[in-house]
This record gives sequence, C-alpha cells and structure tokens, in this order.
Amino acid sequence: SLSISQTPTNFSGKWAFDKSKSNPGEGGSFLNGDEILFITQNTTSMAIEHTLIRQGSDDIKSTDTYNLDGKETIEKSDMGITKKNAKWSDDKKILTITTIMTFDPSVSAAEYRVDEAYKLTDNGNTLTIESFSKNPSGERKTTQVYNKK
Repeated sequence: SLSISQTPTNFSGKWAFDKSKSNPGEGGSFLNGDEILFITQNTTSMAIEHTLIRQGSDDIKSTDTYNLDGKETIEKSDMGITKKNAKWSDDKKILTITTIMTFDPSVSAAEYRVDEAYKLTDNGNTLTIESFSKNPSGERKTTQVYNKK
C-alpha cells in the first residue's frame, strides 16, 4: 500500500497567528495579543511551544508534547487526568490530536474533549488547525490559521 512509504507532514517551524483568516466559532472570541507557535517535530514526537504576547503584561508560555507513534499519553495532576493521542490520516498529511481531560469524579465527572486537526497548505507556508471541542456546556468548532515566520 502507498501509505506505508509516505513521509508524514513535518509541522516544525515558527508560526504566527493570523486573526483575520481564523474563525473563533459561534459565540467565541480570540484573546487579544500576538500568538506564536514554535513546533519541533521528529519521527517519534512533536512539541508545541505556545506563546501569547500581550502588551503591558508578561508573555504566557506553555509547551505540549505529543507521541507520534499512536500511543496514548496519560498525565495525572491534582485537577484530574489528561489523555493525549496523536493520529495521522491515511495519507500522512493531517495530524489529529485528541485531548481528553477528566476532572476529579468525586467533585464532578466532567469530561472535556478537544480534537485538533493540523494541516499545511500554501506550499507549507500556512498551518491550519481545525478544532472541535465538546464539554458539559456544549460544543464548538474553531479554525486557527498561522503563517510561517
């Protein structure tokens, strides 16, 4: 089969959020400020460093790492359990990252699920993340577009 020999898309690089091309979904809005993603990817994992730059206050940084071997990652904290899984499309062009957060069942068994599909367009100069989130208060679809820097 062809899919075995295909090389997965590499999302590595520095990406700047393009608010004008993005869609926050029904009733949603994006935070004010500039957003930068710095993605480092190899054959087994992908790390996404997310920086929100807001005028007059400190930058907010966070990093998430995902296994690209199809194995689920489980993180436990005081808040509950987070399960992360990254899965390639058959043609290896789209990477879908699923994050399921389950909060302490003794408080409330709330589950928050986010599916994010990463894909490159425009000769690799545009990163689009289509996100579908579902939680006890409802569902939302968003599209975030980033330009390569």
